[in-house]
Amino acid sequence: MPIPTRRLSRPGFYIELVLPPALLAYFAWAWRVCTGPFLATYISDGLGYPRIAVVYRIVAAVLIATISTIFLRLYFLPSRFATPPPSPPPEISNLTTIFEVPPPASAYLVPHDDERLINHCHSGSCNGRWKPPRARHCSECGRCRLGFDHHCLFVRPLSPVLTQVANCISAPALPAFTALLLITPPAVLFLAGPLLRPVIYGARLAWRATATNPRVQAYWGWGWSWVVPAGPVARYAVGLLLAWADLPPPSDRSDAMWRVDIGILWAVGNLLALITAALAIWQVKQMFTGTLGNDMMRARAYAKAADDVRAARARGAEDGDALAAMRRFAPDKWFFVPLQHETYAGAVIPALGEPYDLGSRANFDLLVGRGRGWRWILPWNCLRSGMSTTEASVWPISDSVKARLKSDATELLEQSETL
Repeated sequence: MPIPTRRLSRPGFYIELVLPPALLAYFAWAWRVCTGPFLATYISDGLGYPRIAVVYRIVAAVLIATISTIFLRLYFLPSRFATPPPSPPPEISNLTTIFEVPPPASAYLVPHDDERLINHCHSGSCNGRWKPPRARHCSECGRCRLGFDHHCLFVRPLSPVLTQVANCISAPALPAFTALLLITPPAVLFLAGPLLRPVIYGARLAWRATATNPRVQAYWGWGWSWVVPAGPVARYAVGLLLAWADLPPPSDRSDAMWRVDIGILWAVGNLLALITAALAIWQVKQMFTGTLGNDMMRARAYAKAADDVRAARARGAEDGDALAAMRRFAPDKWFFVPLQHETYAGAVIPALGEPYDLGSRANFDLLVGRGRGWRWILPWNCLRSGMSTTEASVWPISDSVKARLKSDATELLEQSETL
């Protein structure tokens, strides 16, 4: 499928192209430094810990290999990964199970053989494919994904040959993605630990040299240095790097760890650790509540539409588009509930509470644990797919909500028969 022209006009598209290969290059760089003789010599001779140097090289190799393998797993997800089946399973097409439906204006009874409840997607390459509950059509990838969480900038292949590789993180890929977020921060802390003292030493030498370094003074004297590349903080960071690069090379190999390239390696690694730690906290918190990234995006879209409606009414302007968006992204969830009746197959009822919140432990186990306990985070476990296509197509709902839906559907039927 060719890349849409509108995507080529977005800066984010080019970030997607550059960022993953840059990360892979960084992993290779970290492997060379942390597992090679260079850092081992510093730990053994410079710090005086030869045995720790051997252990460090082994653990560093395992950690970098683990992170790289998980990243490559996400990087090469096939384009049809987590794509819904063309048609719903029999229990949904025959209206014999509870499932989420598009929100109607009000609750109503559904006659037999009513196919309006089955949601289909005609956008992109879906071509009328069934769109299950909690699936979302990704406009960037041009197809629906089961249990859609988010479109990820970190897993875009650079080669045009690989343009059919998936960019989305969905429920089946959540174990690998979550493990990558959780493993990276402690791994970076371990790998960067021996580099802390030499990096600080080199940074101090470089900062003192900025006062007399001609390249630094010329850059700081340029008026646009306050803007290019990224404001005042970057201005001083670039000056520090210029002075650091001009420092004379260390005379002793065991003291060579304060070089500027080692400082950059250390800084980038810690930046990645901070980003992944923040994302890990957010991701785990959402999974404990049974919330996906798509749910958060819909909540933000609903809040924005509500603000637009209020603003339009305050100006006395038309609010039709904003009101339609409000209805589209409304947080209320409606479900079809089957009934044993001659005339009606079931009822469409609003759910009270959070239907997909099964409890913190059950939510986490459904999305990533898969009955393995803490062992899910081990590489050979997290690299497996999470939820199956069947599970993600007919998403389980909580027993309490299910019981309430059945009760409300029965009550609606009884009310209709008394009229």
